[in-house]
Amino acid sequence: MDSKELQLIITDDGSHTLYVPSLQETYHSKFGAIQESRHIFINEGLGYWLNRDQRKTKTLCVLEVGFGTGLNALLSAIYMRDHPEICLRYHALEPKPLPGEITKKLNYCRILHSGEQLWDRIHECKWGSEARISNNFRLFKDPTMVADFKNPYAYSYDLVFFDAFAPGKQPELWNPSVFEKIRDSMAKGGYLVTYCARGQFKRDLKSLGFNVQTLPGPSGKLEMVRAGKGASTDTTT
Repeated sequence: MDSKELQLIITDDGSHTLYVPSLQETYHSKFGAIQESRHIFINEGLGYWLNRDQRKTKTLCVLEVGFGTGLNALLSAIYMRDHPEICLRYHALEPKPLPGEITKKLNYCRILHSGEQLWDRIHECKWGSEARISNNFRLFKDPTMVADFKNPYAYSYDLVFFDAFAPGKQPELWNPSVFEKIRDSMAKGGYLVTYCARGQFKRDLKSLGFNVQTLPGPSGKLEMVRAGKGASTDTTT
């Protein structure tokens, strides 16, 4: 998409998102960009995994599909400050990176009252190679479509943050073949979290062997999904 068409808007929690007129879609929920990302990807993703992990691993590998503004990466880096014993290696896919002139306008650090240095490092590091953002957060920004991505470090991903545009806007990103590829790159016992809870999407995940759990969504959204690979969860339809 042409970055010139992107419109900066304020969501209900005061944080920014971007509106794409050609898709009639926003990067985040209009009910609150930060609250949505924190609920889905931090509380029900990163926090859930760390709280239940019995292996006491020293390295946690995350794959993000849809780096977008970098909000999920920022919240993850902030969260990991409380877990200095664990190194988070974060592989973010984004085929159409935003220019600095846009990311510099985003107000996340001001709303969070935290993370200014992390935000700068996240957006100033080079695409295509891993960068050290903090003592225990490594970021690999990958300008690749999910259908084409390769696993450069042969990670087995413990967590997948699936934050692509909605199925009705970019259906090719929600094809079962995409999730088959993601499944094959995940560690046994790993989880995928996303805002989408459509019935067909959940059926596709189940057909690929995921254990699908439907959870309460963030403000303004009834439901979300957490799906485990070889993980025991209470499943709902």
